Amino acid sequence: MNNTLSVIIPNYNKANYLKKCIQSVVNQTYVPYEIIVVDDCSTDNSKDVLQQLEREYDFLKVIYLTNNKGVSNARNIGALEANGEYITYLDSDDYYYNPSKLEHEMNLILNSNENIISYSLIKYVDDNENELEDPNTNIKNGNLFFYWMMWNNNIALARDYCFKKSIFFEVGKYNENMNFYEDLDLLLRLSQKYKFICTNEYGTAYRQVTGGLSFGDTKKHDTAHINVRKKYLNKLSFTKKLYVIMYWNLKKIYRRLKNN
Repeated sequence: MNNTLSVIIPNYNKANYLKKCIQSVVNQTYVPYEIIVVDDCSTDNSKDVLQQLEREYDFLKVIYLTNNKGVSNARNIGALEANGEYITYLDSDDYYYNPSKLEHEMNLILNSNENIISYSLIKYVDDNENELEDPNTNIKNGNLFFYWMMWNNNIALARDYCFKKSIFFEVGKYNENMNFYEDLDLLLRLSQKYKFICTNEYGTAYRQVTGGLSFGDTKKHDTAHINVRKKYLNKLSFTKKLYVIMYWNLKKIYRRLKNN
């Protein structure tokens, strides 16, 4: 155990997944200083499961919210309560696929001579933990703001990354008015200022659950992607801005032709 990293897990009605999620953190070769679960007024038996886990692990802290305000609020509260110098997030229905995930990401950070944000590849799994095809394999390192502005299905967005808690507050935390693609919004703000470095290994198992946010109306997802990215267009040079807008429009035209 170390005193540098806090793992923050927001939870809402994911009782069936909590043990797997938290056990995957406990089994890490780099055991964090603390695990903070923020329960956002779950109506299932999450509280029973969490109370049992609290008895098993003295470095597990659970915060039971009294008002449901969404995942962004829950994540922000977790960061405010965190004692570690560094933080990382993990959704309660996901789990660490690689037992060395945190060790390898923290090694990148602690061995760097500048503030970086470290991340790993995502292993997509179904609800029964069967591995799925990975659609995002185009991994890059460095200043990735423009790269992530491109709205390309082959671009791998960083998830569950490790970074300094001070950086999180510096860029303004999660936008609590957003609970859909709020992670992309934060990612773009972070990538404006800091480099992202990938371990080039799989880290988190990301569940693709039928009925979850990963599924649903493609048009709704595309609109959300565009709206988030539009907020940051002015950060680009005129040439890059023009290139991005042309790319978005061509992508829309391609989608229409494909669906007709």
